[in-house]
Formats: sequence, C-alpha cells, structure tokens
Amino acid sequence: MAVYGLYNSLTQPVLKALVVEAAGQDVRGRALGLYFFVTSVATLAASLITGGLWKYYGASVAFYFSAALAVVSAVMLLI
Repeated sequence: MAVYGLYNSLTQPVLKALVVEAAGQDVRGRALGLYFFVTSVATLAASLITGGLWKYYGASVAFYFSAALAVVSAVMLLI
C-alpha cells in the first residue's frame, strides 16, 4: 500500500499541473472539474467492467483483460 501512496504522490500533482498549465487562466476551474469528472467516470467504468468479468468469467480473465489493455496503452504511447 505504501508503494501505491508513493505513486499517487508523485503522479497526481503533475497531472493537475498539466491540466492547469494547458488551460487558460479564465477556465482553469472548469478544466480541473472536467479532468476530475472524466477520471472519475473512467474509474467507475473500469471497476464495473472488471467486476463483471471477475464475477462471470473468473479472476484470471479480469487480470488478462487488464494486462491486454495495459499493453495496448503502452503501444499507443510509443506510436
């Protein structure tokens, strides 16, 4: 759990700073609100999808699906 806390403390301020830096001064609050809304909806969707896969197909399918998405995301970052 400490590693996850370290990860969050290193990444979250950077992401917020990127959002604030990319948005104009007059829309920073709206940009941060949109950022948190999108990340919250994505987290909810990920939890529901993974929970459904785990419930109906077992833990291994949920983990393999997550691993496949991680690989796809890594490839997309390299392109």
